Amino acid sequence: MPILLKKGAYRAKPVREVYIPRPTGGCRPLGVTALEDKIVQRATVEVFERTIYETDFSYCRMGSDRDAVSTMRWMRSIRDC
Repeated sequence: MPILLKKGAYRAKPVREVYIPRPTGGCRPLGVTALEDKIVQRATVEVFERTIYETDFSYCRMGSDRDAVSTMRWMRSIRDC
């Protein structure tokens, strides 16, 4: 899995659909995500929290929503290169 992530080739597994009985009768669908996908999602959150939020906005006295928007535009521009 780490190699696929580094190459950008990782693809999430399909969500497994399970039906849960309702107290009033019938069933409702529930999507169950694969454990591997949950691990990748959590790792992504950790990376973003450490790299973007803490260093760019947390300790900045003059920080504002404009700073956040300009940073996100910059990140999009380097991603497209």
